[in-house]
Amino acid sequence: MNSNDKYEQMNHTELVKKLKELERENQELQHFKQDFKQQELERSIIHEKLEFSWAGNLGRWEWNVKTGKVIFNPKKVQALGYEVSEFSPTVDAFTNLLHPDDYEATMDNMRRHLYGKIPAYEVEYRIKTRSGAYKWFYDRGRIVEYDNDGAPLKITGIVFDITEQKEFEARLEETNRRLAEANDAKNKVFNIIAHDLRNPFASIISFINLLEKVEFDVSKEENRYIISELKKITTNTDLLLQNLLSWSRSQTEKIEARPEEFELAPLIDSVCGLFETQAKGKDILLSQEVTPDLTALADENMLHTVLRNLISNAIKFSHPHRTITIRAHREAEEILIEVIDQGIGIETEQLNKLFDIGSVFSTHGTQEEQGTGLGLKLSNELVKRNNGRLWVDSHPEQGSVFYISLPEK
Repeated sequence: MNSNDKYEQMNHTELVKKLKELERENQELQHFKQDFKQQELERSIIHEKLEFSWAGNLGRWEWNVKTGKVIFNPKKVQALGYEVSEFSPTVDAFTNLLHPDDYEATMDNMRRHLYGKIPAYEVEYRIKTRSGAYKWFYDRGRIVEYDNDGAPLKITGIVFDITEQKEFEARLEETNRRLAEANDAKNKVFNIIAHDLRNPFASIISFINLLEKVEFDVSKEENRYIISELKKITTNTDLLLQNLLSWSRSQTEKIEARPEEFELAPLIDSVCGLFETQAKGKDILLSQEVTPDLTALADENMLHTVLRNLISNAIKFSHPHRTITIRAHREAEEILIEVIDQGIGIETEQLNKLFDIGSVFSTHGTQEEQGTGLGLKLSNELVKRNNGRLWVDSHPEQGSVFYISLPEK
């Protein structure tokens, strides 16, 4: 019986059913051919484009999933500092060089692509070079061939060296971080200005209003008290304004250290003279212990500002009838200056906040003197610009010692 006789014996229903089966098989065959052609086309395009040398830091690779063998552009291996002849053409040769922090994410991405969970393998990772440094790469690939069982057989991809891009991004991130810190510091300084300038000026205005009254009559003692208070307020406000000016200049890089060799004794004596009245008001003795003919290499004006802040704080946080010692001597090829008080001291958890512009830490003196905390932050900045160090040793109710270390020559 020939095929025509066979179809003639089929009834109409069977014939329609058979035609539908043939049509479905034909569609499946066409889909298969299209998919195969598309895969071949994609693979051909990838290979054709990537046959070029590493223009734009571009390279290609092909991985045989079954054998583990890798065909790679020699430029990638050379970019890692290796010769092609000494680099094994296996996937493990590359994955073993992955940065530990990138290894699992890279392997997981590949596994997800092999299992069909994502359409392509796409990652950024670091690979160790022969020198021990790491380079960044962007890697993208996809399955282009399956075996007879439908399992992935070959994956083809492209890889870019993005080290320069990553380094630029890191620099940009660091710049943004510093800008954010600077902006935060600026806001804190503005808060200091708003709070600590308002209070002294309010006090000055109150005294002026009091003196302005016609019926107000004061004794000599009251007059001396008012003058003393006005002097104290204006002296502290003047110091605050100078600190604010110096700090703003230091943050805009407009203040530069001009180190010169000079004697310390006259400088320390000059600064102590500025606070003689303030110290007497609390019956505090300013004692100077400076090695004769001791010199330092620094910007004298900057060091003057630092000492002014340290001695002012020492007086502010000292109890009446105490002694503040300013000592300067040589130690281990450095000049060491110490400002030693017998005041209220500082809690251990607050010590790290003293020199950080990002932290707000200020407190009242033993006679409710106002403080901003800006002076120490500025002092730390100025000492650093003179290649020195500023640190403190303090214990509550035992006093504080502020140390300045400067190069001798």
